[in-house]
Amino acid sequence: MPDRASSDPTPIASVTGLELGYGEHRVVTGLEFEVARGEIFAIMGASGVGKSTLLRTLVGLAPPAAGAVTLFGENPYAMPEPALFALRRRIGVAFQGGALLNALTVLENVELPLKLNTRLDRATIRIMAHLKLELLNLREIDHLYPSQLSGGMAKRVSLARAVVMDPELVFFDEPAGGLDARNAAELDTLIVTLRAAMNCSFVVVTHALDSAFAIADRLLVLADGRALTLGTPSEVRALGDERLTALFGQTASGQRVPRAAYLDRLTAGL
Repeated sequence: MPDRASSDPTPIASVTGLELGYGEHRVVTGLEFEVARGEIFAIMGASGVGKSTLLRTLVGLAPPAAGAVTLFGENPYAMPEPALFALRRRIGVAFQGGALLNALTVLENVELPLKLNTRLDRATIRIMAHLKLELLNLREIDHLYPSQLSGGMAKRVSLARAVVMDPELVFFDEPAGGLDARNAAELDTLIVTLRAAMNCSFVVVTHALDSAFAIADRLLVLADGRALTLGTPSEVRALGDERLTALFGQTASGQRVPRAAYLDRLTAGL
């Protein structure tokens, strides 16, 4: 497998002067950032700040109100359909709810992108699907249907389907959403493992600060329609902004904890 991270210095994704919204209403304004090849890039913020809207725009599904988006150095909103189709084959998307097809088994769900987008023979498709299921510790449940899966398993199957075509860039919407701490941590580990095994990049949308600190090389935090901060976990920790505490500094019981103690707990071992 070629070393994608070093063979091309062009950012795998970037946005310039990005504004998101509908009509005169703007959800997000003035966004500027790049995602490097081989990077795990986390997009964070409280509910309703535009994380999912930004994700749809990055994937090429929702044109921005203003500004520019590039994937692999090209604008997906200024490409003819055949070129856009080819570009989309270089990315994978794991949706927040899994979006698995209930009538298909786990194996059939993972095989589906290969059946729809390649001319590979059935045996090759089966082998490629089995490889990704093995990577995500799902090989023993490939005969089950989505209704038989736990929330953690469903998210892992969705991720297996997203990476089955060996994409260069993977988008994952709320990997920790709806999971307990143990399953969320296991999924975090699998994301890091996949990045190393496949030499790909990840853009992860999450509201879980502990998860983002555990896996991300850099974090973009959205608040009040703008970028509150962009940096490494250590840089975000050093920022000490009161708004970070306001956004994320609550325990499960709703009790606020001191900002320094909260960030120290989340970044222990970094």
